[in-house]
Amino acid sequence: MKKIIFISSGGTVYGIPEKLPITEEHDCNPISLYGIQKLTIENLFFYYHHQYGLNYQSIRLSNPYGPGQPAYSNQGVIANFLRKAILDEPIEIWGTGNVIRDFIYISDVLEACKACMNYSGDQTVFNIGSSQGASLIQIIGYIENILNKKVEIVFKEGRKQDVPANVLDISLARRELKWRPEIELPQGIRLMFNSWSASKHKFMI
Repeated sequence: MKKIIFISSGGTVYGIPEKLPITEEHDCNPISLYGIQKLTIENLFFYYHHQYGLNYQSIRLSNPYGPGQPAYSNQGVIANFLRKAILDEPIEIWGTGNVIRDFIYISDVLEACKACMNYSGDQTVFNIGSSQGASLIQIIGYIENILNKKVEIVFKEGRKQDVPANVLDISLARRELKWRPEIELPQGIRLMFNSWSASKHKFMI
């Protein structure tokens, strides 16, 4: 039987969390248009599931990163920070840099999608992340260790749409999908850097 796997957003559909880590049962009160859009699509899939038996899973994904991520984009904190650090450009941070996010390496995302495709249980929504939080300042620290140099940081005024902290509880996915992430954040950033170096990424040539 065919199945739809919808990549939703675990980073935005919940809004400001009441407690961490966030389970799938947490209220969804998104504070960004992106989160509202993702949640609306989730609700549409649930409607068609309820009315017509649509076979689907919604993956509430944390912040994915990896070698194929565009380096010149407004999305993708790690790719953006890594590129700027390599080019000796200042890294801009909205707020204090203490915002906490959950990051997951792309190979772990793909394995989670495969597990969803093979899943035949009743759950329709799964959090997929690392279940570990890291601040923007910590990410810069990991990058500095990999490149063995300090980077310049420019702090800007915080934005209202930025949730202060977001870490996903992935217990349900571990239990139902028999899945767990394999790549920890420092290792993943190093793998990303090594891949860019080996492929002679356009901004590294």
